[in-house]
Amino acid sequence: MRASIVVAAHNEGRDLARTLESIIATADQLDYELIVADDATSDGSVDDVRSRFPQIRVVSSEKRQGASATKALGADEARGEVLVFLDGHTKPDPGALERLVQDVEEVDGEAIITPRVSALDTDLWRSKPEQFGCGYALNLETFDCWWIGLAEMQTVEVAKREYYESPALIGCALATSRKLYYRLWGFDKHMQSWGVEDLDLGLKCWLMGSRILHDPKVVISHRFRREFHNYSVPMEHVVQNKLRSARKNYTESVWAHWLEQTRGRHQEGLAQHPEGLWAHVWSLFEKQRPSVEQERISLQGHRLHDEFWYADRFRLSWPRLESTSDLSSAPRFTPLLASPSPSPSPSPAPPYPASVTWVRTISTKLPQSHFVLRKEVQATLAGTEM
Repeated sequence: MRASIVVAAHNEGRDLARTLESIIATADQLDYELIVADDATSDGSVDDVRSRFPQIRVVSSEKRQGASATKALGADEARGEVLVFLDGHTKPDPGALERLVQDVEEVDGEAIITPRVSALDTDLWRSKPEQFGCGYALNLETFDCWWIGLAEMQTVEVAKREYYESPALIGCALATSRKLYYRLWGFDKHMQSWGVEDLDLGLKCWLMGSRILHDPKVVISHRFRREFHNYSVPMEHVVQNKLRSARKNYTESVWAHWLEQTRGRHQEGLAQHPEGLWAHVWSLFEKQRPSVEQERISLQGHRLHDEFWYADRFRLSWPRLESTSDLSSAPRFTPLLASPSPSPSPSPAPPYPASVTWVRTISTKLPQSHFVLRKEVQATLAGTEM
């Protein structure tokens, strides 16, 4: 089979059926199977699509696993040579999925392909072409992420198609070959709730010697929200996911430095956990420590690049060799992250100037939707749900 389209879903309401309808309506030229990876949905939306779309395969978790484990569940059930991952609230343009699969084939399966992502008006089920995102970027020190424009990415040509090298992934829509997905160890099955799984997969891709290539001619619309509506995301799960990614991908000295900084940022209290946020996060991390160490050994033994290379490649200020030499002088930070925030929405066109970097950060002193701007050091863009 040429392709498997994996739709991750948890309590999507009517958006799930409309997503599947849109896929079927726009992928008629593609040899594919359609899989719904159900993360213990309880709102009836998965039961509805089972009856309405008998050709669709549904694989379900009995209890909530989170975005990363759910995508991994769908991938493990897939039979296609190309894996396309979509959220359960997306709308591909006509021909978008066919071209996305072609892109993976054109690069011989050695890159992850990302589309142009437009905002989706779910009331009208219509894209907002004036609000879109292209490339995605990652701060290795904080795991903050933000959109970047085409002008900020390097162009490459493969088989007479023009692509743009994106530093990172946003997980709402992407495609990769089966062989590359498993070489990268796929989505981390032990990450909890939501967050970091796409950043982790993208970072592994670059460090293992492959690339993330953006095709702006592929357009897939996605619902963005300013806050979570259909589920909750505990702060400790997001921080634990960051620990897993950092442990897998960073060399020992960088890991120690990063851990010291991250511990300093998360000393606040936590409801129902008198030991505090950091102690609870560390307990969660330790429970799954064998799995992260197993993946770390494989990744570090086979990768072609390290995080220093990545920082230089994408002009990041951290890490630097001199910053890891003296942990006693590591800078201390005031805690910034009080509660998790959905992923940043794309900006209205025209894109923000390349000189201004937008990063998602949540302040303990500001409401979730507050905006703060900075250049290169730290900027905040209102969060929106994947």
